[in-house]
Amino acid sequence: MNRPSPSRWSKRTSALGTRLVRFGLSWWHAVRWPLLGVATLLTFALGVVGFREYFDGRNVEKSPLDVVYLSLQLFTLESGSVPETNPPWQLEVARLAAPTVSAVAVLTAVAVAFQDQLREWRLRRERGHVVVCGLGDSGARLVARLLEAGHGVVGIDVDESNPAATSLRRQGAIIVFGDARHRAILERLRLDRAAYLVSTIGADDTNADVILGASELVSRRRGSALVCLARVRDPDLCALLRAEELAAPSRPGSRLDFFNTDELGARLLLRAYPPFISDEFGDSPNVMVVGLNRLGQSVIVELARQWRARPNADGNPVVVTVLDPRAVTTLNRLRSHYPHLDHAAKLVAVETEIEPLDSGVLDGTSASVAYVCIDDDSASLQAAFAVHDRLNSPKPLVVAELDHARSLGRLIDGPSQVDRIRSFNVVDQTMAPSLLLGGTYEILARAIHDQYLANERRRQNTSATNPSMVPWEQLPEGLKESNRDQAAHIGTKLAAIGKAIAPLTDWDAGEVVFAPDEVELMAKMEHERFVEDRLRSGWTPGPKDVEAKTTPFLIPWDELSEDVKDKDREAVRGMPSFLSRAGYEIVCSPT
Repeated sequence: MNRPSPSRWSKRTSALGTRLVRFGLSWWHAVRWPLLGVATLLTFALGVVGFREYFDGRNVEKSPLDVVYLSLQLFTLESGSVPETNPPWQLEVARLAAPTVSAVAVLTAVAVAFQDQLREWRLRRERGHVVVCGLGDSGARLVARLLEAGHGVVGIDVDESNPAATSLRRQGAIIVFGDARHRAILERLRLDRAAYLVSTIGADDTNADVILGASELVSRRRGSALVCLARVRDPDLCALLRAEELAAPSRPGSRLDFFNTDELGARLLLRAYPPFISDEFGDSPNVMVVGLNRLGQSVIVELARQWRARPNADGNPVVVTVLDPRAVTTLNRLRSHYPHLDHAAKLVAVETEIEPLDSGVLDGTSASVAYVCIDDDSASLQAAFAVHDRLNSPKPLVVAELDHARSLGRLIDGPSQVDRIRSFNVVDQTMAPSLLLGGTYEILARAIHDQYLANERRRQNTSATNPSMVPWEQLPEGLKESNRDQAAHIGTKLAAIGKAIAPLTDWDAGEVVFAPDEVELMAKMEHERFVEDRLRSGWTPGPKDVEAKTTPFLIPWDELSEDVKDKDREAVRGMPSFLSRAGYEIVCSPT
């Protein structure tokens, strides 16, 4: 059995300690006043009983009101002194507990009164935390899951009456109220020390304003960049913004990225409930999509893309029956955006009302899997049952999108196990920190490292001769950050040869092959980026040693050996593959 390294063990211990502290704080916030009330009443009762026995045992006359008064005075340290060394145990306990309860109550009241100052004190101590702007349904769930994963979290919202803010504060989050678009508010969030900023405020332009403001604020930040993610509700706009940001020059101190919950949700939905159950491609699979909201459209595009990538898909399109009041218009719009959509999928449009669904249109139709994508949860469930009952297929699997009806979803997926009907909560699934915080740059960085490992193995190097030859999860954070910087620099290199980045819409397009002079120019730029990155991170010349931060390659391009230059050339030649994995392609620059 392999024992964890001391550093990894210390990180695990620290994370466990952080979780225990946050759990304790959450528990105390939830029970503090009821607990103090019970402790006060119990202490007072013990005082009454103790004083009563003390005076009765000594034949001293005291009225009930006198005993009550003395018991109350215990909380102010004014009545607990008695001459005997062995008073009744009730009195002994009460005269010790009463001042303790009083002290805790006073400290708790002071903490409540000065909670703003305490929050600012905690903010000044935060480092490597995640800032979440907007505590609506998505933002609140993200904060809760970040806390469960052991992250330090600062949440910000404009609504001081938001009940989610109170609940998340009890769970250990630092909550700040204000408009995240204002510089003064952003300055309070310690963005110079934060790891991520995620904006899930309602409007797309508001989210863009927030991350742009944050980027400007940390432009002089040293060390690892602040990753700023903005939610964009329109999938097409999200893809365009990501492409524009990838193509733009690197931003000092920050990396901007964009995410769309429907696009991500479609991938997760098809991963959880795959439409292609069999590997036999003699007959095309038959799939149904009920409802063309944004998730439904993303499901069709992702389904066709996945099918197109499978072997033997040529000339054998997946059949997708689509039910929606505007099925023809919406599908034509998708075809115009994805010119090769019909090469991968045979789309059958059925225009019908779906809220509620007219089950009569299902007569005679068949599908092995049906995805119900309707915004209203009740209509989604009604349609799911109608599809399940009327489809002309043996044991069809029906998956219904449910964003709010969690109890109904548990009933469907739980012990009752309604035959072959399942629920899928898009917000819950997409607000997973490991998925969301990764983003486009993380996908590209991992692809860069994977190709680096393949190239090094081809040179017959091993981890013994090259300490950087380890899986991504074992790579030191400094080298991970260097790969992310390399990913963010792709756009700068492509701009130098008149190329740009665009969303990948042509799934049949071949990868771009760079001319030799283009490879040489971009390889030199990559080396210059490498040198600048290493110097900024505190590396010095010397034998290669990751822990000591020394490398022999902090020299001009012309002084490198051809073998070292080839490594940069290979990284440049791999850029089309990196981008394709993330859903982008290289095109000629429009300018």
